[in-house]
Amino acid sequence: MIVEKYPEMIREAIEASKNLDLPKFEFDKIVFCGIGGSLIVGNFIKDLLKYDCKKPIEVFGDYRLPGTVDENTLVIFISYSGNTEEPLNQFVQALDRKCKIIGVTSGGKLEEWFIKFNLPLIKVPKGYSPRYAALSMLISIVIYFDKIGLRNFKKDIEECNEVLKKINLNELDKIADKINNCDLAIYAPNDFESIARRFKNDFNENSKLLVTFDTFPEIDHNDIDGFENPELNKNRAVLLIRDKDESFEMENRIEITKDIIRKNVKSIHDIWTPGESKLAKIVSLIFIGTYVSCKLAELNGIDAEKIEFVDRLKKELKEKINLVERLEEKLKLKYKEFN
Repeated sequence: MIVEKYPEMIREAIEASKNLDLPKFEFDKIVFCGIGGSLIVGNFIKDLLKYDCKKPIEVFGDYRLPGTVDENTLVIFISYSGNTEEPLNQFVQALDRKCKIIGVTSGGKLEEWFIKFNLPLIKVPKGYSPRYAALSMLISIVIYFDKIGLRNFKKDIEECNEVLKKINLNELDKIADKINNCDLAIYAPNDFESIARRFKNDFNENSKLLVTFDTFPEIDHNDIDGFENPELNKNRAVLLIRDKDESFEMENRIEITKDIIRKNVKSIHDIWTPGESKLAKIVSLIFIGTYVSCKLAELNGIDAEKIEFVDRLKKELKEKINLVERLEEKLKLKYKEFN
């Protein structure tokens, strides 16, 4: 299973970043651009820094940049393949707006364009699916932020490999067995919003399931009413991301919510994250979500690696709109560096 390579991926990212020499930009906000299994890294970083970083952090997955992005914005483009059309389109806009730009990729057009414009680039190892490579990209960006003094992550990074050894795979196997063939709802405290989204993405891509996800306290103002009908929820399993450091208020909110909905759902499962630092907790939860979703795929004879509908969509979009080639023509006309 791919999670067996996660410790190696962390070590690769650390090794590749040892000689990382990127500029320390002056900026007043950070925007992560990308889509899908790459952009989730921006969500991880936003959760990691939301209470520590005094500069606003936005995560924007679209063809366009928000209007607030300007020459004082640090824009970090994350595209594992380097060929995804949404961030490539955003990149052209960021050039036009004279933003501070950094790329994170394993190759493709993004690497090619960054080299042509002599822009700072974080290279990550090739050979993985983007959703699995998110771990490498996360560690690489964290190391960059450590180097420019945004926050000291050295001890947190050291903890990441150790925390993976503490995960009980037998317990995860039991959860996979219990939620197999169920409708899934995934909830997390707002501190781990990115993890709830990542779990959802993992079950989509690896297990080929549609699931719902959201965060506390938001769900207690809407989703909770959706559990009132026992007939509609009799096959629903609820996964709750839990943290030993969650606040008194959050702990009680989650427990009360469980008591209210328990009788109307098939099962509720607390997934407690090991680790002391926020980074180690996020890394361990990435591991857990990947493992359980791949285990579900295995139980149902599904190839977790295949993403046939995504591949078909990308192929048909390329044939229909041919965006990347059009962007290259635009760059050739506007920027002499590109020729």
